[in-house]
Amino acid sequence: MRKIAVLLSFLLTFQALSGGAVQAAYVGENYISSAGACVMDFDTGEVLYEYNGNVLRVPASMTKMMNVYCIYESLAAGEITLDTVVPISQNVYDKSRDAVYQSVLPLYYNTTYTVDEMLDVIVVYSASAAAIAMAELLGDGSEAVFVEKMNQKAAEMGLNAYYYDSCGIADNEISPISMASLARNLIRDYPDILNRSAQKAVVFHGNTYQTTNHLLDTYYYEGADGLKTGTTPAAGYCFCGTAVRNGRRMISVTMQSSSTGQRFVDTARLLDYGFSIANEKYGSIYFTDMRVFINNAEIPAFSYNGAEPHAVIVAEDLQNYGFDVRYDAETETLHIVYHPDKHFSPIPMDYYRGKNGQKAFTLAPSSNISVLVNDGAEVFELQDVYDVDGYMCISVDEFQKIYDFIWKEEENAAYITTYYKSPKAILPNGKKLTSESAYIMDFQTGDAIYEFEGEIQKPVASIAKMMSVYVMLDAVQDGEISLDTVVPISENVYNLSRMEDYKMMVPLYYDEKYTVDEMLDMIVIDSAAACVTAVAELIAGSEVEFVKRMNAKAAEIGIQSVFYNGTGVCLNPEIEKENLMSAQEVAVMTKKMIEDYPEILERTKCASVDFHGQTYYNLNKMFTDYYYEGADGFKNGMTDASGYCMCGTAVLDGKRVITVTLPSASNDARFTDTAKMFDYGFAVLGVQTVGLQEKTEMEPFFQEEDDIKINIDGNYEMSFPDQQPMIVNNRAMIPIRALMETLGKTVDWNDEDQSVTIRDETVQVNLCLENTTMVKETKNPLTDVVSREDITLEVAPIMVNDRVLLPVRAVVEAFGAAVIWEEDTQTILIIAGVC
Repeated sequence: MRKIAVLLSFLLTFQALSGGAVQAAYVGENYISSAGACVMDFDTGEVLYEYNGNVLRVPASMTKMMNVYCIYESLAAGEITLDTVVPISQNVYDKSRDAVYQSVLPLYYNTTYTVDEMLDVIVVYSASAAAIAMAELLGDGSEAVFVEKMNQKAAEMGLNAYYYDSCGIADNEISPISMASLARNLIRDYPDILNRSAQKAVVFHGNTYQTTNHLLDTYYYEGADGLKTGTTPAAGYCFCGTAVRNGRRMISVTMQSSSTGQRFVDTARLLDYGFSIANEKYGSIYFTDMRVFINNAEIPAFSYNGAEPHAVIVAEDLQNYGFDVRYDAETETLHIVYHPDKHFSPIPMDYYRGKNGQKAFTLAPSSNISVLVNDGAEVFELQDVYDVDGYMCISVDEFQKIYDFIWKEEENAAYITTYYKSPKAILPNGKKLTSESAYIMDFQTGDAIYEFEGEIQKPVASIAKMMSVYVMLDAVQDGEISLDTVVPISENVYNLSRMEDYKMMVPLYYDEKYTVDEMLDMIVIDSAAACVTAVAELIAGSEVEFVKRMNAKAAEIGIQSVFYNGTGVCLNPEIEKENLMSAQEVAVMTKKMIEDYPEILERTKCASVDFHGQTYYNLNKMFTDYYYEGADGFKNGMTDASGYCMCGTAVLDGKRVITVTLPSASNDARFTDTAKMFDYGFAVLGVQTVGLQEKTEMEPFFQEEDDIKINIDGNYEMSFPDQQPMIVNNRAMIPIRALMETLGKTVDWNDEDQSVTIRDETVQVNLCLENTTMVKETKNPLTDVVSREDITLEVAPIMVNDRVLLPVRAVVEAFGAAVIWEEDTQTILIIAGVC
């Protein structure tokens, strides 16, 4: 098996420096491999366990935690903002390509990077060059000046720590207890760190970088949400982690663990021990022998330490049992709604088992928060509730007035049977829909063929983009702009186009030329939210002013819909509000728009669109995966608030119907619901239909590329003597065995079923020729539980000259590595760092 020279050198050096010299340590009865470790209670700062806790050791990239603290401090002082542009010096440019400066992440002179972006890749991906760039920004061009600030801050905090660089490549020094104290200060003073460190991946200028903290994925530990790993030959494998359970947070540090995986095992054992000790020391909510079942699935139950002990459950836990739980800060109200179609994922009871009467967690002072439970027909306000470290605990007895409730004395258990009283839509032909509201319109007359709660306004997610498009087409017709008008990219749009929550994420660039015509295609076909904002700013100066036109347009066409943004994406529900439309109003808008601008259908029926070198596929699957004869639009949408929405239209024998479902039970259900509605609508109009048909396939476009280079960690360039990489439908396909074995993976070919299996210790993926579904299985070494994920590939594996070619990005990212395409050098850069 071929190995990467630089990685092999690193491993040999690491073994020479760290192997075999560490004395065994135990936390409780469990072995940990760490040479130094501790676990600290966040609330009190008390060290609940330590092993060589005050001995100075090399922290590697955990150094970046002090770097990040100083960045946040500068933000708080107003010296910089999240939008401040970070310059790239020659020093940073070079180090961003040097494998010594883990993790490799190439930075460029002519690209704009913001502080916000740099924070994400420093915290999530441990990008050392990004940390140095921030150090130069805040150190007046000098990393050394910034490092002095880091040492001053360490002294102010009373830490036993000494820093020689800003990113952890140098042999900095800190003790485990001081590292935990630094983490406590960072979380306490700048809690935004947890929003960043809890991310499993971050998208940075069009590329996805996976977290180095594998307690969030492979070694999943319930409640884990940060903080930072570190690895160098001198440091060994280090990790400062944090997790919260039942409202109590622990911070753990492990330094010089025996392997990259063992540091997460050590951390889990440290955190477990910390939580168990904290349960004994703090709190007035207790473990109980009473048990509670919701629809026969057990939910963790506790006992409130009152005069009459009774079972209580944590409201947030109901999210695993078919409920939506949402807190409205403006009204200080916790809303709980049961959804019968929501997936059940009961909480493992082992996490909550404790000795009867043992303290579980602390009871906070009484709160003014109201708790409302909606059963679909009536709203109940609960009275017997408790504020527990920011979580709401509910007396189980409260559910007796809402649902079927049985107490079985012999089992000491309560059985609750939940239900949602509001019926789902049923078509007159007996076909059942999963939709909460539905509408079918005869396009010619505008009459309703069928409606179910069609006048109730609901959040509509990206369906709102069609009102934006309507206003944009008005602007074209009125001569304000033309389809060829160039759309400028503001800093706001640039940032939004890279924000993962701003669906759909299509990175836009300052130096690219985008036309209104292109933007309309991307809005309609790929639902690109930033494209909406860009055109909105072009037309009205700001999205806020553009939304006023949307509301005016709604009034003009006679609907009462209310719009607060142009995209359907509500970034901050506590400040912004959701766009609201009824199913009937969506149908009216669609009819008016098609009448005014029939050419819109030429866009909505396109299966894909090419946009600046990338192919984007239509999210409306009614003419691909769920092919329906005559379907030619219109728009779907999905957010947490809206659910899976769909507005569809189809024409047969010259008759058109418009259907709306707000929302359906799932992504698949919105398309099957739409097909049923099409069938019924056309039947009423006297048109015969054939229903859903088999998925259509597009002919692949093949192009062999002799020029494509594959480079690993900036140090090892692969060669392919037997079969060159190829481009298939604009996706890079490469001979997979050589690459994956170079990355240390095992590759097996099964000739019988024409499948490839690639695996390492924790991850296995399976792909079949000409099949666009890749199966990924991940084994959690902490629990031996194997999770399965079906990943849809844009291009299926192929066989060329007896060599199997696989889509490189999908396969490599499945194993946690990052893939970067460098256009100038025609290089696929694979970053497989171990930090």
